[in-house]
Amino acid sequence: MKIIVFGATGNTGKRVLAQGIKMGHEMTAFVRNSEKLYDQLAEHSAQPVKVIVDGYYGPGQRR
Repeated sequence: MKIIVFGATGNTGKRVLAQGIKMGHEMTAFVRNSEKLYDQLAEHSAQPVKVIVDGYYGPGQRR
């Protein structure tokens, strides 16, 4: 199954992403900070994950 997780580095999103990887789903992660995601994936994944980085907010900018 193809699954996209918005906020994949947040508390709930990282758990959903890890569980999807574990179950063998084709995962896509939508994040603001790709470095945080790559650190997180190093713990869980030998399987590739597609990454989409939200470019709307620049470094240091918040909503």
